[in-house]
Amino acid sequence: MGERGQALPPPSAGAELIDFTIERQRHRRFVGREDVLAQLDAASDANTLQVWDLESHASLLIHRASSAGYMAVTVTATAIIASDATGAIWFLDWPTPNRRDSSLCGDHGHHIPRSSSPDRAPLSPRSPMTHTILFLAANPLGTDRLELDREARAIQAELERSGFRDSFELVTRWAAEPLDLLRELRRLKPTVVHFSGHGASGAGAGHRVAQRAELAPRRDHGGEAGLRDGEPGHGLFFQGAGGRPQLVSTEALEETFGAAGASVRLVVLSACYSDVQARALLPHVGCVVGMSGAIRDDAARTFAIGFYGGLGERESIAAAYRQGCAAISLEGLRDRDRPQLAVRADVDASKLVLAAVAPSAAAAVAAAAGPDPS
Repeated sequence: MGERGQALPPPSAGAELIDFTIERQRHRRFVGREDVLAQLDAASDANTLQVWDLESHASLLIHRASSAGYMAVTVTATAIIASDATGAIWFLDWPTPNRRDSSLCGDHGHHIPRSSSPDRAPLSPRSPMTHTILFLAANPLGTDRLELDREARAIQAELERSGFRDSFELVTRWAAEPLDLLRELRRLKPTVVHFSGHGASGAGAGHRVAQRAELAPRRDHGGEAGLRDGEPGHGLFFQGAGGRPQLVSTEALEETFGAAGASVRLVVLSACYSDVQARALLPHVGCVVGMSGAIRDDAARTFAIGFYGGLGERESIAAAYRQGCAAISLEGLRDRDRPQLAVRADVDASKLVLAAVAPSAAAAVAAAAGPDPS
């Protein structure tokens, strides 16, 4: 591949057309369905994806990944879902066969990142059966550095390899500020909200310092930003002015979900001491996972892998929670007892299977199921 947009030689009409996923391969492969074929260009080190129409040999689109190249590509009749090595997920679409003559995408095509940032193009319309997972990440200045990007990427990878991957769409928001929560609840109407970052223990800075005997980063922060009127505060740390921590209180979180969280069926608070917020959100959200103490970064990430893998395999929320805890144990990590699932009295988490119902029906299913009589 030479300059960006330069056409590659048309593939032969006899090229094998199959659905497949590329796993870190660096040589040219052909994939596709019907009259659509996608090829990775080996000359550009797997950075360029080009789609051809086999009947007309027209180039429908060209898309270039990051400098690190593609990690995986899945092709359907009308779309390509591709992930690059930075963790970005791309949804590349083109016109259906009966519209291609009048609306070919051209050399560069139309692309919308599946995990887009607020200043990019709006997300493409999702299927009525697709549940949006809103992933909010905040790692403000002055707090332990957390590998939140690895967590988001691990969740996406786990969902992509699951049997019901089309039931979920992960949307990430980085350096999340307090008002981002309200805006994205209104805009996306997510079924699941996942917050990853730091929580306030309410015990002040001294408690945090006492826990620093080990070097592994934890998801708590007890500095001055966690205090109000000289008293310890409870809540979650979002990113505030100048990148500094801004504590969002338990009361503010409860008010926000009550005002704009009608679509939310599940919340995961992947931050230390967040079981306080988990219980507070129950009047507005049927199931909330919180942490009962300080949790290590690797344990929180491993829980997320097991948990979302379960949801993606059509497990109930209760079963997925147990699988998340089991994942921590399998990796030989501590803090297996930190994640706690809080469930509202009128919801049976053992019967609430998100992948089995449309987002609009999830609440009705949960309410109809009722609490587990056992």
